[in-house]
Amino acid sequence: MIATLVRRALLQFRWMAVLIAVLLSAAYLPVAQAQNAPRYFSQTGHYLRGAFRSFWERSGGLRTFGYPVTEEYVRAADGRVVQYFERARFELTVSNGQAIIALGRLGVEASGNRAFPQVPPFRSYAARTYFPETSHSLFGGFKITWERQGGAAIFGAPISEEIQEQLADGRWHTVQYFERARFELWSDGVRLGLLGRALAP
Repeated sequence: MIATLVRRALLQFRWMAVLIAVLLSAAYLPVAQAQNAPRYFSQTGHYLRGAFRSFWERSGGLRTFGYPVTEEYVRAADGRVVQYFERARFELTVSNGQAIIALGRLGVEASGNRAFPQVPPFRSYAARTYFPETSHSLFGGFKITWERQGGAAIFGAPISEEIQEQLADGRWHTVQYFERARFELWSDGVRLGLLGRALAP
């Protein structure tokens, strides 16, 4: 009996938290952003609206995140409003009373939380950067792409070195995992892995 009441109270609290987050996101958007009409993508049959649309447009858009592959929905596990894109997952969160968009840790999830071999610390230089928080490094074409398309704010830190992995085309490619992405080397250059499409429910 008590357990049932506690469960009901927690469920009501979750829904209230989601409602507050949605209201706060609307309250903190500038007027021009709040007036953004939903944008429909015929390529995937999904819409992009509100705070998610504003973030998508100012943070890299199609090139970085790809098309939406789900609508916004409330994730049952934690009550957050989320939306999947081909290469990302947007998550509506509230920090210090302000609604913000966070990016899901798709690189960590797609790698299956593997513990990749780390590299010994070294002093970063122009061609190669060391990340002490993950004990991994970044260089070459992946470094250039990471820097040009948003860096740590969009992709997070590297969680692997460059490794060989078989991808959907059946071929082996050089890839590198980041907290929120996987970079892939193809014959036409560096591509961002379609992790959102692979992990979307």
